[in-house]
Amino acid sequence: MSKSHQSGQGTGAHRYPPQRASPGTAHLQYEIWKRENDARWATWWAESKAAERIEALHRQIRDAGLEPETPEGQRLQRKIERSGLNLCLARNRHGGLCRCLGDGNGGRCKFHGGRSTGAKTPEGRARALANLKRGR
Repeated sequence: MSKSHQSGQGTGAHRYPPQRASPGTAHLQYEIWKRENDARWATWWAESKAAERIEALHRQIRDAGLEPETPEGQRLQRKIERSGLNLCLARNRHGGLCRCLGDGNGGRCKFHGGRSTGAKTPEGRARALANLKRGR
């Protein structure tokens, strides 16, 4: 071990032996270190979550039979990001996958068993209002 490294005069990022705080300031140095460390951790966490979210979006677009780099894939990605919903991905009559946004039952769109569009006839509307009043 070199003499400069033993005395704490080394040129590395780490100090050996560690410098001691002035009497009465250790808690302040700890608070500064903790704040910087927490900020670094929060930044890393946010970047990690953003990367996971983008990868999940790309996975959904690939499941729908598109590549994320194509114009249609980019349009679908913007649609998903704006709404915050997932794609329906139900099998349609042509054998492809549905590319509608699904927020209903099981994440399906309104065409594949998702959210109801509501009663259309006057009798149905009256029945829905009666059920609402009864708390059903």
